[in-house]
Amino acid sequence: MFLQGANWEARGGNPNAEFVFAIEPGETEADAVKRLVASAALLCRGDESMSLPGWVCPADVFADRVVNAFDITAVLWGFGTAVSDRYELPTADTNRDGVVDGLDLAVVLNSWGACGP
Repeated sequence: MFLQGANWEARGGNPNAEFVFAIEPGETEADAVKRLVASAALLCRGDESMSLPGWVCPADVFADRVVNAFDITAVLWGFGTAVSDRYELPTADTNRDGVVDGLDLAVVLNSWGACGP
């Protein structure tokens, strides 16, 4: 992932990355980075990532390899928000349908306990 317009080339970033983001008009660099991180977090929790080292189950919002009350709290904190509204908590949308809702809570409850490889 790469963020255009943020001098990432000078910091070793790859402008030929598969996912290139640009700072939107009126958007601060910090907000653009939050948007990029939210997108990266969703990609990292996708089914295609299951074989990669460090993968955790989508219900493990805090990526600590256990689904517990902290994960439920995160989903409840983000409840009702859409993808564009939740850059501070990018992984609460556990089923990746674009909104944090009861389905995400069900994913957490159904995955209770240890998870990940």
